[in-house]
Amino acid sequence: MEAAVEMAFEDVNADPAVLPSHTLSRVIKDSLCQAGEGLKGLITWINDKNRRIVGIVGAGCSAVSTPLTSTANLFNLMALSPSSGSISLSNKQMYPSFMRTVSSQASLVSPTIAICNHFKWRRVALVTETNDVMR
Repeated sequence: MEAAVEMAFEDVNADPAVLPSHTLSRVIKDSLCQAGEGLKGLITWINDKNRRIVGIVGAGCSAVSTPLTSTANLFNLMALSPSSGSISLSNKQMYPSFMRTVSSQASLVSPTIAICNHFKWRRVALVTETNDVMR
């Protein structure tokens, strides 16, 4: 994803009609899919008076996106995730500034049932992960 973000930033910065008098820059912080690391990075950026943050691109896992987005919302920051699929992140009352480029895990239910019905499978085992973010 890093290369795609870099290309997008370059395209936006190269076109003066897109964001006149503004230049996008990026700071990379790997959260290691740990909420504490993601929040630590966000707080560090917010406290950096030499930068003006308008949004976050990243938080590739729901365990980080959930608290990160809640905190970012307090500072009127947008958050975009390429892969956080938690159903709870669809709640626009709780996460009004969150967007994602993948559908939520709830969208997998109907296709899974359709596949099982198509193949007339009556016994199916699903292996999944559960944690607070996935519920």
